[in-house]
Amino acid sequence: MYSPSGSRVAIGVKTEGDVVEIAVSDQGIGIAESDRDRIFERFYRADEARSRRTGGTGLGLSIVKHATQRHGGEVRLWSRPSRGSTFTMVLPRIDAPAHEEVVPKKKKKKKRERKAAKAAVAEHVRNGENA
Repeated sequence: MYSPSGSRVAIGVKTEGDVVEIAVSDQGIGIAESDRDRIFERFYRADEARSRRTGGTGLGLSIVKHATQRHGGEVRLWSRPSRGSTFTMVLPRIDAPAHEEVVPKKKKKKKRERKAAKAAVAEHVRNGENA
């Protein structure tokens, strides 16, 4: 996202039927029509000069696209030069896992038992007995 200082970046989430949409919008420079087909390619930078000024590798959108696809979704792009861009991840909706009560493990007792067993072995060795 390339937005001027003081501009807004908005994030919205909505559920529609069997999908969840997560949208991120900015008020930045937008993406030229000629760059839209390549913007999700690894290491692609629409403006190499900007890359030197602001840093970055050109991997972010590629990672977003591939992670979204691996979860059965897609990424949509809306953009207009000088008006900004909106990236929307569309993902299949799934129900949250059932909440299970977590029961703390009893590590202290096992640790104490191991410590006592080691001490008993050490005692036998000190007394010249076979462990």
